[in-house]
Amino acid sequence: MDFGEILGEVLDVLRGELGSFGELVFQVSSQTLLDVVFGKQTAAKLGNYGINGQNFGEWIGTPKILTFKNFERRTKARLATHELINQPAMIEHIGTDVEKITMDILLMTALGVDVAAETEKIHDYLTDGYVDFLIIGSEIVGDCQWVISNLREKKTIVDGYGRTTVAELAVEFTSYAEPVE
Repeated sequence: MDFGEILGEVLDVLRGELGSFGELVFQVSSQTLLDVVFGKQTAAKLGNYGINGQNFGEWIGTPKILTFKNFERRTKARLATHELINQPAMIEHIGTDVEKITMDILLMTALGVDVAAETEKIHDYLTDGYVDFLIIGSEIVGDCQWVISNLREKKTIVDGYGRTTVAELAVEFTSYAEPVE
């Protein structure tokens, strides 16, 4: 097996989606993958070589980063307290409350993201009450669909023309309605 075949297998595992929610696709930059796997100098050299007649960068995809961090899932039990005379109260488990997932998303124009378009997409999902599955890796999160229930946007860097080039988003998802069978 030559270097190109080995590299192809490694990148097949690494490239692609980290997850999705509707048309919002979490992904990493092909250049970032190269930097992580091979280091910046080697990655820069690899980018100049062709494999099967294609530029290496074209072979692994369009450079773009739309990743998340601080993924946190909260599940809470619903408990009923029954007050008894001259005895300790009794607790009864009556189910679970709605689940919440929070994550932070960093959007940067320099990393191939249209900050305004992606922010607007997430905002529209919130205001329209868009419901869909949340997928992380290749797994659907939970046994239900999710809705964006809260969005906090911080315009970190705005250029001289008033365009946001870096934004930090805090997104909260809430489990929605009936579990999917």
